Amino acid sequence: MNCTPSAVLLQIVPIAVATPSGVKVNTFARLDSGSQTWLILEKFADAIGLVGNDSTLQLGTINSSGEPIRSRKVSFHVGTVEGPETGVQITVEETWTIPQLNLPPQRVTHAMMQDFPHLIDLDIPEVDSEDVTILLEANVLEAILQHDVRRGSPGQPVAILTAFGWTLAGSVNQS
Repeated sequence: MNCTPSAVLLQIVPIAVATPSGVKVNTFARLDSGSQTWLILEKFADAIGLVGNDSTLQLGTINSSGEPIRSRKVSFHVGTVEGPETGVQITVEETWTIPQLNLPPQRVTHAMMQDFPHLIDLDIPEVDSEDVTILLEANVLEAILQHDVRRGSPGQPVAILTAFGWTLAGSVNQS
């Protein structure tokens, strides 16, 4: 993984989204306990057949209230792709479509995890932030809760067990 000395990993997990026809589509989601509303890429929602009512969405940040954008409110079910928590299914009643997610670049590889002994035996998927189609926020708390944590030395990523499996978070100091 190409990391600068101050690189920070954000939690990304594999999920299965149930389409309106009942088909499960695998994708990736970023977990964010600091936001209040689930967001889904509009092109992904369209591709899997999610429909909803058109509305205007205004996303605010610490620095601004944001510009209003065209959006639609959709609902669906998410669950795990595979693993020990395979039976997990979470109903999401309110998710807003957006044209892009604007995530910082991040890439997790199995080779990178070999540098950290506390991660070696964990099943953490390889992922690139460009693969993320959904932001899972605090309004559906069971999706972002931490079930277990594995810590290494300071400056090493932390492994977090979620309803969707293991994910990484925290700073990565590399020399």
